[in-house]
Amino acid sequence: MPNVRIAILVVALAAPAAFATTTNENGYEVTRSQTVVPVPAGKLGRKTIDRETRTGNTEETDGNSSNVTLTIGGFMNRCPMPEGDTPVKFVAAGDFETSIVSDTVDTDVVPTERKHYEKRMTARIKVLVNDDMSVSEGEIDGEFSSNMDGVRTGPNRVHKRFPIRAYGRPDYDALVEIATVTGDVAAAALIWNASMTILSAQVAWRQPNACGELVFDPPSESRSVSPGETVEIKVKVRTREGQQPIPKGIWDATVVQGGTVVEASGRVSPDGTFVVRYVARSSSSPKEGDGVRIEALTPAGYPRDTWKIRTGLRLQIEHRLTTRRDTSYPKAGHPLYDGSVRVEIPLEPFPTVPGEYRGDSEQVVRPFTVGHITPRCTGRGSQTESWRARAIVDAATGTMKLGLDVYVDDMEAFWICDGQHSEVTTSFYSDLDLMKPLSMPFRSGSRQTFNLAGDRNQETLTVTIP
Repeated sequence: MPNVRIAILVVALAAPAAFATTTNENGYEVTRSQTVVPVPAGKLGRKTIDRETRTGNTEETDGNSSNVTLTIGGFMNRCPMPEGDTPVKFVAAGDFETSIVSDTVDTDVVPTERKHYEKRMTARIKVLVNDDMSVSEGEIDGEFSSNMDGVRTGPNRVHKRFPIRAYGRPDYDALVEIATVTGDVAAAALIWNASMTILSAQVAWRQPNACGELVFDPPSESRSVSPGETVEIKVKVRTREGQQPIPKGIWDATVVQGGTVVEASGRVSPDGTFVVRYVARSSSSPKEGDGVRIEALTPAGYPRDTWKIRTGLRLQIEHRLTTRRDTSYPKAGHPLYDGSVRVEIPLEPFPTVPGEYRGDSEQVVRPFTVGHITPRCTGRGSQTESWRARAIVDAATGTMKLGLDVYVDDMEAFWICDGQHSEVTTSFYSDLDLMKPLSMPFRSGSRQTFNLAGDRNQETLTVTIP
């Protein structure tokens, strides 16, 4: 029987095979197959098990056989993970294996010769990820064992730090040293094969948002701005898996469409945050799509996202109107009203006037109670209202002047006095015009209350910019 040359078989069997094949070669039936081990969740890499079986099928080779199994490869974490406390490091680790097992039967000699050959190297390889997502140092911690016809060696522990060069390649001198210490090339071969997985991992880390993410405060498209207004955007940098803070890295901010930034770049703080100061365009009203693209290069990934302004404004209005008892109006027998309403008014930039916004609310129904100076009179009613707003924003002072108008429709009310039923189809009389213009700060979260005692009514108006 021809001698089996293991070194040649290693090369031949390492070639990918999509399915099992059977051929006749030099008096042997040869079956070759490859199994690709599924990639575990959250990992990347490749691991294959190649098998070759040779069975004699002629008179000269009958009884001869050989079986060779080669396992090679492994899997690494898809994303770097934090390790340690102070200072925290980010590492990527993976488990790898290189092994070959061969059994042969040779009946051409007397007595029949049976040989067993086995070498196995398993290891965990860990690489330190630098702030720019490059890798320059690795560590192997594994075991090597062999079995040559029953003569066993090991398992012997292999532990070594080694430099990593460009493209994930291990340092050649370190490979030679590891091979010398172990007395075998298996550990060095495992590291060399793992280098391709390390390179693939680096490519995966650099995909935007594959491993890291940004969280904005205030959130994107939640903040309205006036011309020239500055918004402080607090940015959290965290891992996508586990949402752990990433306390190092560099960030960059690029204006999208319109506006400026105070600082275009900086470093991530130890608490995993940084602040971007965005200044809205001042030459005209901010436009839809204005904002800033923010990205961070960190040892745990490359998160990137865009913070955008919210175009237009949104006002929340709370209004209460109560008829005053101390005027001549109720004394003349007119009813007393008390009713409140809440309404939202979306405002959009008025195209011809910079800094001006206008908008109308949807129709709302205001319920109210009906009374009379005569204690025995009670009732209730409602009216349908529409609100209109006009706001002029002064970017220099950060204030807004606001005018509001109310349009009433379908007012119905009734009351009963001493069993007598009365109805009215008039409407509230509001003195909102006397409040114009209302002045208040123009920024998200602003809230201001205005009070007015008119000839007939006491009115309370609260305006909120959410």
